[in-house]
Amino acid sequence: MRGLSGVSVGSTAQLSKTFTEEDVKVFARLTVMRGLSGVSVGSTAQLSKTFTEEDVKVFARLTGDYNPIHLDHKFCSETHFSRPIVHGMLTNGLVSAVFGTVLPGPGAVVVNQTINFTKPLYIGEEVCAKITVVNIRKRFIDCKYVCFTTDGKNIMDGTA
Repeated sequence: MRGLSGVSVGSTAQLSKTFTEEDVKVFARLTVMRGLSGVSVGSTAQLSKTFTEEDVKVFARLTGDYNPIHLDHKFCSETHFSRPIVHGMLTNGLVSAVFGTVLPGPGAVVVNQTINFTKPLYIGEEVCAKITVVNIRKRFIDCKYVCFTTDGKNIMDGTA
């Protein structure tokens, strides 16, 4: 088995989970280049996607990240992951899609980000990215977000 430094295990979240302040590990800070009509503290939005093997290959080609942990079944069989995992930054793209297209929506620009990867996302698993607005200050919005599978496995959370 290969070394796995930096891998941590987190808690799970259910699709119907109600977030409390204890759930907030980090906040997302966004600057909005348009009005904030319709956005208020407590607003939530989410998008779901199932990443395919082809999605992962395209992402590897676009970024140059050919780490075999994402692409090589034989390599993965010798690790505790056992099979290829989706690139974390590809999963993070779903978070970006929520911010840029749903809430707050077009015109939102992410100005900082912290990500906690809590468990691997395997190719073929459906993942949901959910954000919640926790504070609004002038053009800035503080949010929390979590990505989880439909069976409740927490994949990542953090800032954006």
